This record gives sequence, structure tokens and C-alpha cells, in this order.
Amino acid sequence: MSEPRKGRGARERILKTVERLFYREGVRAVGVDRVVAESDVAKTTLYAHFPSKEDLIAAYLEHQHVEALRRLGEGIRQLARDPRGRILAVFELLDVWFGTEHFRGCAFTNAGLEMGGESAETRERVRSHKLEVARFLRALAEEGMAPDPDALAEELMILYEGAITTASLRGGPGPGLLARRMAARVLDDALPRA
Repeated sequence: MSEPRKGRGARERILKTVERLFYREGVRAVGVDRVVAESDVAKTTLYAHFPSKEDLIAAYLEHQHVEALRRLGEGIRQLARDPRGRILAVFELLDVWFGTEHFRGCAFTNAGLEMGGESAETRERVRSHKLEVARFLRALAEEGMAPDPDALAEELMILYEGAITTASLRGGPGPGLLARRMAARVLDDALPRA
């Protein structure tokens, strides 16, 4: 058995380990001892960075939040130039994600279902993330000059969440493109004609 590694990279190794394990296996199923073993740190090092498993879950969800919004923002800018196209690109990006080898649904929904009943902090992080995605969609609706950006964002959010849930149950791509077609019909009614 090797000696656990020390140093400045310990926090990053721990985070990479929990991101992989929590997403793949669930936040409840993965114990602290496994995180210690797979991140190659001493238990005291883990607790120096993350005093509790709740802190590990919080750091995991924060990283997932930042990355999800970054990927959405960068992805839609690469796929489309106009507001309508950027909204539809959201669903194209989802479908690409659904086709990845390790897709296992929404990290936030999964964590909320696993821990939400017993962890107010996790429940609030899930809620906050979903509200931020809705705000992102609302901003896109405003760019498209939707007369009622709140209503459009709510419709888009339902399509967004529904596509993720459907893909996590079925596996594989497809639901994102179906949601894109549905979103196009919603946009026909919600955005002013060019």
C-alpha cells in the first residue's frame, strides 16, 4: 500500500474523485473512506479541506453548477449567433451530453433525490442551481425580445428538465433533439416575427 500523497494538489484530487464517484454512483453510496483511498490522501488531509461529507457534497455541487453554466454559455455561443438559435442550441447541447458514455442524469436532481429529505443545504443548492438555469433561459428569452420572458423561460425550463429526465431513464441521445423541436414550436408563438 502506498503512502498517501500530500501537497497543494490534495484538494483538487479529492474534488476530482468525488466528482467522478458522486456522479457515477451517487452521493449517498460513496463513503469518505473510499474518497480517501481513491484520491490518495490521508483522512486528516480530507478533513482539513472538507470537515464533513456535507462539505464534500457542497463542493461537488458548486463545481457542477459552475461547469454546467460555463458549458451552456460557451456552447450556445459556438452554435448560434441569433437569440432564437441560442435558445435552440441549449437543447442541442443537452442531446450531445445525453450521448456521452457516462451520462447519468442531472447531478443536482440526483443529489436532491438522494439527500434532499435529510439535508436542507443540499436541497437549497439544488433549488439555487435550477433557478440559475431558469434565469439563464430568461436572459435568452429577453435577448429574443419575448413579450413575456418569464413565461417563456418557464416553458423552456420544463422542456429542459423533461429532456434530462427522459434521457436519464431511456439512456442515449434523442430527448434533447425532441425537446428542441418542441422548443421551436414554443418560440414560434413566443418570439416576435423577424
